Amino acid sequence: MRGHEAAGARAAWPASMPTERLTSRERQVMDCVASGLTDRGVAAQLGLSHNTIKFHLKNVYAKFGVTQRAKAVEKHVTEQLREEA
Repeated sequence: MRGHEAAGARAAWPASMPTERLTSRERQVMDCVASGLTDRGVAAQLGLSHNTIKFHLKNVYAKFGVTQRAKAVEKHVTEQLREEA
């Protein structure tokens, strides 16, 4: 057994994971989050419940391998810039 696998650590997505792996709704949520909206603000903007936004963010954090909102925004914005280049 390898060290982190033996400890039961979940493998994170590669750091260069493209935004295409996010669903269209997850991308919409992250666009709103990147613009500075709170979870409740995102919910109001997209016409969804606060709990639905939390669900989507939990999935985005898992896909990006992060636990902090700022890191998720950083990865999202970086991937958007890569796609535009």
